[in-house]
Amino acid sequence: ISHNSRNERKYSSANLCDDWGRCETHMQDISVSSTNFYNCSSNRCDYTEVFELDISDKLLRDSISKGLTMKLISKKETDNIKLPAAYLMGYLKIVK
Repeated sequence: ISHNSRNERKYSSANLCDDWGRCETHMQDISVSSTNFYNCSSNRCDYTEVFELDISDKLLRDSISKGLTMKLISKKETDNIKLPAAYLMGYLKIVK
């Protein structure tokens, strides 16, 4: 995830969303792999935070046609992101 802000977001978990956009179930812990910052001004930096999320093969395969939407949660921010179906197909093709 890339963002421009005063601080890194330090995501702690993700809630996977269902077909109706509800993101209250399927909470997953996040393991942060790395955080990099660059292009800093006096009060902001561009951040790239790389993390790992343990998602079951079944969930990935079930999401292959529509993509996967999740809500990323940190102490200060909550962000919704969508992994498009094409990204999931490419990922599954590589790990196969």
